[in-house]
Amino acid sequence: MGTQAKCVPGETKPTVNKTVNKVLIINCYDSRNKGDAAIVLGTMTALRKADPMVCIGLVTLAPEIDGPFYEKYGAEAIAAPTVGMKRPKILSFWLIVIAVIIGSLLIRVLGQLPSHPIRAVRTFLQALLDADVVISCGGGYWQDSWGYAVLVHLVQLVGAILSGKPVMALGISVGPFKRAFYRWTVAYWLNKYRVIVVRETISLKMLENLRVFKPETTLGTDMAFALLLSESENDGHKRTPPQPKHISRPSATHIGVTVRQWAFPGHHDRQQMQKNYEQALACALDRLIEELNAHVYFLPQVIAEPHDDDRKVARRVLSLMKESDRTVVIEDDLPIHDLIFLISSMDLVIATRFHSAILSFLGGVPVVAIEYEHKTSGIMKQMGLDEWVLHIDNVTSDDIVACCIAIRQKKDALREHILKKVNELSNIATENAKVVESLTRRW
Repeated sequence: MGTQAKCVPGETKPTVNKTVNKVLIINCYDSRNKGDAAIVLGTMTALRKADPMVCIGLVTLAPEIDGPFYEKYGAEAIAAPTVGMKRPKILSFWLIVIAVIIGSLLIRVLGQLPSHPIRAVRTFLQALLDADVVISCGGGYWQDSWGYAVLVHLVQLVGAILSGKPVMALGISVGPFKRAFYRWTVAYWLNKYRVIVVRETISLKMLENLRVFKPETTLGTDMAFALLLSESENDGHKRTPPQPKHISRPSATHIGVTVRQWAFPGHHDRQQMQKNYEQALACALDRLIEELNAHVYFLPQVIAEPHDDDRKVARRVLSLMKESDRTVVIEDDLPIHDLIFLISSMDLVIATRFHSAILSFLGGVPVVAIEYEHKTSGIMKQMGLDEWVLHIDNVTSDDIVACCIAIRQKKDALREHILKKVNELSNIATENAKVVESLTRRW
């Protein structure tokens, strides 16, 4: 990465380079989700390619976890203003919203930080005051599948816009919206961005439907593609996957699998839908072990106990399998680059977690993608691989097996295609980040 400048809220910029920008990335989620960490790290990588001395701060919903994690990469992580809300939460939330609005307006008018009794709000306002440019982190949080959770992200955007700082969105997805209140509230504030870079065409159409026409809008890609490793890095760090017990077949096909607990919005019997999905995977993996002489590895992308832990779903799928002795659930919480290197050792990946597909592509590994939101089909279409997308609502073992067998028959051509497309999208992600410099010049 070269020399990195680390800026802490409240400190002045380093004097080694007068053109250094201080960039604040808001709407970060939790680095325990390796997909979200990949987006943030990819964004930081792209920003530093454009300006090696850029100062980067992050606003996150998990500051105690993300602080030490991102410090290793030269960035300061601070708490989102809604972190640590007291009960009753509804009242606390709206008090925080009011505090952020008033504080941001005072920053805009007075150019200084007002005193504030709420620590998270004060820290957030200080970070806004110090920033030259604010970036909404890439991701799919501008939707209402999780109800009021979208408002937690919205309060950060409102504060940034009202402070008068130039604000852009870099690599986002938009929608779906089922409730008119969320739909039009989010649309109003999306229109306040200076620049919006979406990561797939479905979100471009969604912005049109929401009548978001004011920002300069362009099609980019997911910022995780900026994490592309060179061939020398890949070869130098490639891992050998751990071997399932009792198996010693050198010609085996290594299949990586990511799974998740999903909410199945719009369905009445959500538990049954989850069971159907897990049963389809279990049956498919049993067949693939026999038909492709496969070893199966469940790769956890998210380990955020107790609420979100991919290993729990993996263990349930494993319990449904007949060939469980030829299957491994990776229990370790692997660092993201170790996870990329492990995935690169696979012959193919069955990816429910969206970013496990991107991490697979970074290693040149073909993917069968199980889609739960439109971001999956959008990125797979960008990759020219949309024929390998199955929807989680109606996925069957027959479909999974057919896709995997077809991929194995085309593996060499697919790998060549994947590496070519990844290079293209990595360049797009890097170019997207250069918009920050133009924002600083214009405003």
